Amino acid sequence: MVYDRLLDAAADVERFVAAPDFVLQHARHASDLKALAESIRTDTNAASRLKNMAALRMKLLSEAESVLVRDDFPIIPVYYYTISGLVKPKVKGFYNELVGSDGTKRTNTRDIHPLRDIWIDESGAGK
Repeated sequence: MVYDRLLDAAADVERFVAAPDFVLQHARHASDLKALAESIRTDTNAASRLKNMAALRMKLLSEAESVLVRDDFPIIPVYYYTISGLVKPKVKGFYNELVGSDGTKRTNTRDIHPLRDIWIDESGAGK
Protein backbone atom coordinates (compact mmCIF):
# COMPACT_ATOMS: atom_id res chain seq x y z
CA MET A 1 0.00 0.00 0.00
CA VAL A 2 2.82 2.42 0.85
CA TYR A 3 4.61 1.36 -2.32
CA ASP A 4 1.53 2.12 -4.44
CA ARG A 5 1.07 5.51 -2.80
CA LEU A 6 4.69 6.41 -3.44
CA LEU A 7 4.33 5.52 -7.11
CA ASP A 8 1.11 7.53 -7.32
CA ALA A 9 2.85 10.49 -5.69
CA ALA A 10 5.74 10.24 -8.16
CA ALA A 11 3.29 10.13 -11.06
CA ASP A 12 1.49 13.28 -9.88
CA VAL A 13 3.96 15.40 -7.90
CA GLU A 14 1.65 18.42 -7.77
CA ARG A 15 -1.04 16.39 -5.99
CA PHE A 16 1.58 15.07 -3.56
CA VAL A 17 2.77 18.62 -2.82
CA ALA A 18 -0.83 19.63 -2.04
CA ALA A 19 -1.42 16.68 0.37
CA PRO A 20 1.78 14.82 1.37
CA ASP A 21 0.66 13.60 4.80
CA PHE A 22 0.09 9.86 4.27
CA VAL A 23 3.29 9.32 2.30
CA LEU A 24 5.35 11.35 4.76
CA GLN A 25 4.10 9.27 7.70
CA HIS A 26 5.57 6.11 6.17
CA ALA A 27 8.64 7.40 4.32
CA ARG A 28 12.16 6.76 5.55
CA HIS A 29 13.42 10.10 4.26
CA ALA A 30 10.35 12.12 5.19
CA SER A 31 12.33 15.22 6.12
CA ASP A 32 13.93 15.42 2.63
CA LEU A 33 10.58 14.88 0.94
CA LYS A 34 8.86 17.42 3.15
CA ALA A 35 11.56 20.06 2.53
CA LEU A 36 11.32 19.61 -1.23
CA ALA A 37 7.51 19.69 -1.16
CA GLU A 38 7.59 22.89 0.88
CA SER A 39 10.08 24.55 -1.46
CA ILE A 40 7.85 23.66 -4.43
CA ARG A 41 4.77 24.97 -2.66
CA THR A 42 6.35 28.35 -1.91
CA ASP A 43 8.49 28.83 -5.03
CA THR A 44 7.27 31.36 -7.60
CA ASN A 45 10.07 30.83 -10.13
CA ALA A 46 8.79 28.34 -12.73
CA ALA A 47 12.24 27.01 -13.71
CA SER A 48 13.36 26.23 -10.16
CA ARG A 49 9.92 24.82 -9.35
CA LEU A 50 10.19 22.36 -12.27
CA LYS A 51 13.72 21.43 -11.23
CA ASN A 52 12.56 20.75 -7.66
CA MET A 53 9.57 18.77 -8.93
CA ALA A 54 11.90 16.53 -10.94
CA ALA A 55 14.12 16.06 -7.88
CA LEU A 56 11.09 15.25 -5.73
CA ARG A 57 9.84 12.73 -8.30
CA MET A 58 13.22 10.97 -8.23
CA LYS A 59 13.27 10.93 -4.42
CA LEU A 60 9.75 9.46 -4.35
CA LEU A 61 10.76 6.75 -6.83
CA SER A 62 13.88 6.04 -4.78
CA GLU A 63 11.73 5.72 -1.67
CA ALA A 64 9.39 3.33 -3.52
CA GLU A 65 12.35 1.26 -4.65
CA SER A 66 13.56 1.10 -1.07
CA VAL A 67 10.18 -0.19 0.08
CA LEU A 68 10.08 -2.75 -2.73
CA VAL A 69 13.56 -4.11 -2.19
CA ARG A 70 14.03 -3.87 1.56
CA ASP A 71 10.67 -3.90 3.25
CA ASP A 72 7.44 -5.30 1.97
CA PHE A 73 7.79 -7.46 -1.08
CA PRO A 74 9.83 -10.55 -1.69
CA ILE A 75 10.79 -10.64 -5.36
CA ILE A 76 10.27 -13.85 -7.26
CA PRO A 77 11.11 -13.88 -10.95
CA VAL A 78 8.06 -14.79 -12.98
CA TYR A 79 9.61 -14.39 -16.41
CA TYR A 80 12.55 -16.32 -17.74
CA TYR A 81 14.19 -15.37 -21.00
CA THR A 82 13.66 -17.94 -23.71
CA ILE A 83 14.92 -18.17 -27.23
CA SER A 84 12.17 -18.81 -29.71
CA GLY A 85 14.23 -19.29 -32.86
CA LEU A 86 14.51 -22.58 -34.68
CA VAL A 87 17.78 -23.10 -36.50
CA LYS A 88 18.60 -25.88 -38.95
CA PRO A 89 21.63 -27.96 -38.00
CA LYS A 90 23.47 -26.70 -41.12
CA VAL A 91 23.44 -23.13 -39.76
CA LYS A 92 26.61 -22.45 -37.79
CA GLY A 93 27.60 -19.49 -35.65
CA PHE A 94 24.16 -19.18 -34.03
CA TYR A 95 24.93 -19.75 -30.35
CA ASN A 96 22.62 -20.02 -27.36
CA GLU A 97 25.67 -20.18 -25.12
CA LEU A 98 28.69 -17.89 -25.15
CA VAL A 99 32.19 -18.89 -24.10
CA GLY A 100 34.30 -16.27 -22.35
CA SER A 101 38.04 -15.79 -22.82
CA ASP A 102 38.61 -17.72 -19.59
CA GLY A 103 36.56 -20.68 -20.86
CA THR A 104 33.47 -20.04 -18.74
CA LYS A 105 30.11 -20.51 -20.44
CA ARG A 106 27.12 -18.25 -20.03
CA THR A 107 23.71 -18.02 -21.65
CA ASN A 108 23.38 -15.65 -24.59
CA THR A 109 20.60 -13.73 -22.79
CA ARG A 110 20.77 -10.75 -25.13
CA ASP A 111 20.17 -13.13 -28.05
CA ILE A 112 22.89 -11.47 -30.11
CA HIS A 113 23.97 -13.28 -33.24
CA PRO A 114 26.06 -11.02 -35.51
CA LEU A 115 25.41 -11.91 -39.15
CA ARG A 116 29.14 -11.84 -39.92
CA ASP A 117 29.55 -14.90 -37.63
CA ILE A 118 26.72 -16.99 -39.13
CA TRP A 119 27.28 -19.32 -42.07
CA ILE A 120 25.75 -22.40 -43.69
CA ASP A 121 27.78 -25.59 -43.54
CA GLU A 122 27.36 -27.13 -47.00
CA SER A 123 29.83 -29.96 -46.30
CA GLY A 124 27.08 -32.15 -44.90
CA ALA A 125 28.72 -32.42 -41.47
CA GLY A 126 25.74 -30.67 -39.87
CA LYS A 127 23.20 -33.39 -40.85
